[in-house]
Amino acid sequence: MKKRLVALGMYFLFWYAFFIIARGLFIFGQWGDTIRYPAGTILATFWHGLKLDLSATGFVMIIPMLLSLAAVWFTGRWVVRIMDTYTIMLIILFSIITIVDIVVYSYWGYRIDITPLFYMKTPGAMLASVHTWQILLFLLAILCLSVPVILFYNRVIRRHFQGMKPAGLSSFAVILILFAGLILPVRGGTGIAPVNLGSAYFHKDAFPNHVAINEIWNMGSSLANHQPGENPYVFMNHDEAETIVAGMTAADDVSDSLLHREDPNILIIILESFSAYLLGPLGGDTTVTPSLNRYVYEGVLFSRFYATGVRTDKCIPGILCGYPSQPTTSIMKNPRKTQSLPSLASIFASRGYCTSFWYGGDLEFANMKSFIHNAGFRRIITKDDFDKSSYNSKWGVHDHVLYDRLINSLDTARQPFFTVALSLSSHEPFEIPIEPVFEGNDRITLFRNSAYYADWALGRFMEKARTRHWWDNTLVILLPDHCWRLPGTMAYDPLNFHIFMLWMGGVLKEKGRVIDKTGSQTDFPPTLLRQCGMNGEFRFGKNLLAPDASSSAFYAYNEGFGMIIPGSYAVYNFNKSGLVMAAGQDSLKAESLGKAFLQVLTQDYLER
Repeated sequence: MKKRLVALGMYFLFWYAFFIIARGLFIFGQWGDTIRYPAGTILATFWHGLKLDLSATGFVMIIPMLLSLAAVWFTGRWVVRIMDTYTIMLIILFSIITIVDIVVYSYWGYRIDITPLFYMKTPGAMLASVHTWQILLFLLAILCLSVPVILFYNRVIRRHFQGMKPAGLSSFAVILILFAGLILPVRGGTGIAPVNLGSAYFHKDAFPNHVAINEIWNMGSSLANHQPGENPYVFMNHDEAETIVAGMTAADDVSDSLLHREDPNILIIILESFSAYLLGPLGGDTTVTPSLNRYVYEGVLFSRFYATGVRTDKCIPGILCGYPSQPTTSIMKNPRKTQSLPSLASIFASRGYCTSFWYGGDLEFANMKSFIHNAGFRRIITKDDFDKSSYNSKWGVHDHVLYDRLINSLDTARQPFFTVALSLSSHEPFEIPIEPVFEGNDRITLFRNSAYYADWALGRFMEKARTRHWWDNTLVILLPDHCWRLPGTMAYDPLNFHIFMLWMGGVLKEKGRVIDKTGSQTDFPPTLLRQCGMNGEFRFGKNLLAPDASSSAFYAYNEGFGMIIPGSYAVYNFNKSGLVMAAGQDSLKAESLGKAFLQVLTQDYLER
């Protein structure tokens, strides 16, 4: 029994050590980038890459664990032979991936994924791009890594698996428990969010984050989540689709000015799971959000504003990068693609703004951590910066605790600042730290109580903010990330994407104004930038305050898309190859616009 446990432990450490060595080789292979950072930063990559290293090691251990379970009852050389074959094949494969990763990073600037496999389709063209001496050097590097590792395995690790005798039921039970325990390293612990690339991100610059990534894990993740290489949503000639989308997003530089100055502080508060139907002035519930109901008349309300998707990870890119949601993919989950997106934080940072992102939850959820780093935020606050006594049972810090810390920070922040805060208390399971206002334990009542608390916490924050020295120079923007689905409605119903956007703050010129032009979260970046005298390359958004801006909003759900235009809308379903909801005389036009938009969006996503 003891020998089996020692053998498995040694094998685990063997592969973990391989990944540590591979990271060291990558660091030396990118020496020109490495020397730009302090030694402490480079050493920190080993700590921040720990979860991915352990996850990769856990996956490797699955086969040895299964063999060990079988070997409890049977013995013979076959176990060692299978282990030898399995291990040597992995050593050679992982050595090839490690060396290729070191080489291609110098050209591509991202860790290896399945992209090189695409070039295997044309090996002649691929080999024509390199010299013979480069191929020989590449093969030599693979041998220099794999041969010593194979020798070490044969001389040190292999002997632990030799000479094992059949054991009893107790040994089988122990190894079965260990096998089940692999879920911990594979998943990255017991937290809500499984391990993802964002787990390794810790630095404002891309290179240290890339160093912390385990290249084997990244390759496996890329294979598992591979998206089609060709656009599955081709409805028309691509030039025609591009022309249609360009007409939807084009707008003059002339803009209706809402602000006293072009360099205000910017505070964006993203409200978790809020919807237009929570606001009384928009025809919704008059009792759930008394603070917001009042603020509508103290700011500028964008009343026909829509979420671009159904989840936070699909909508945050729309708010901060002007990038729409896709039906079955989420660009946030692909750090390689998100680092190519324009972002409000980076643009404001280039103008001297102090940028920060506040979230009382776990940023590793859905790769949000890598996205926030790639977006250019210089200061990032998460639940790890708060005492655990302020957590709810699942997600993290209650809203009022987050807001208290935020307002104290803004009091001493360097101005101008660009700050984004994402709330979470109105997320399921709807736990709140105050007494419920509405009686009942059904999901609707629980949600209403959580929204009431979120509104209370927001109102408490806003009343304090009005008294601060920075208020007169600040634009506060309140907008939800997405909706919570109305009971009795289909998930794709436009009602379940209708949110709002409310601008407040001392820098506003007027109060009580309602802007009823139809728009979505992707229109927010260009609209905000024009108010601040700036521009950005947000190809899927438009300036809602430009007189000639089109009135339209696109959204996506897993099985299709919706397009909303004045007086009409169309909701398309891929499985049915047609509309599942439509209204208005121009619903066919809305369908055509939506098809063009999705086709161009998907092509853009694939090419990033």
